[in-house]
Amino acid sequence: VLRRRRRRQLSPRFLVCVDGGGCLPALTDGHAPQATEGPLAHEIVALLAQQPALAEFKPEIRFCQLSYSPRPGDNLEVLWHEVATALERVKATGWRAFRSDHSVDVVAAGVSKTEVLRRLRVDFDLPFGASILCIGDQAREPGNDAELLAEPFSLSVGSSSARSNAGWHLAPPGLRCGGAGLA
Repeated sequence: VLRRRRRRQLSPRFLVCVDGGGCLPALTDGHAPQATEGPLAHEIVALLAQQPALAEFKPEIRFCQLSYSPRPGDNLEVLWHEVATALERVKATGWRAFRSDHSVDVVAAGVSKTEVLRRLRVDFDLPFGASILCIGDQAREPGNDAELLAEPFSLSVGSSSARSNAGWHLAPPGLRCGGAGLA
């Protein structure tokens, strides 16, 4: 939709982030962001599947991210702990596990949502440390937005950050995401 509307005016002003910051194609390049599977992701999945606690899980595999969805009755916190522990056991150097509201995301080494901020600062010639409004839903570790929402003045529509200057909860008390009209 963004490409069709005022392509020449708007496209250069948008930066699209997929897979936790690992793939950042510009809208002007004529291609939609693709979530393609990478060979290293398959290797990590095979190693994790050898761990008894994860043997029955079939994660969604993308270019630089895996997503484990809990089965009915599973506790998301326990699943995150099992995945994080399994990553340590198989020595998946640099791969990290994060929690979202609905899954456990495992991102490849070197991948971070903060890459979006770096790209914005470079692409728009912003000074290092320039404030950029960041909005997410999981500001508290091990949330999938915790690194991004560590930026000063960032906002969360879910869990708030433990920091006093970042990851502030945006919704009214007791409301989150869609219930606050923010999704």
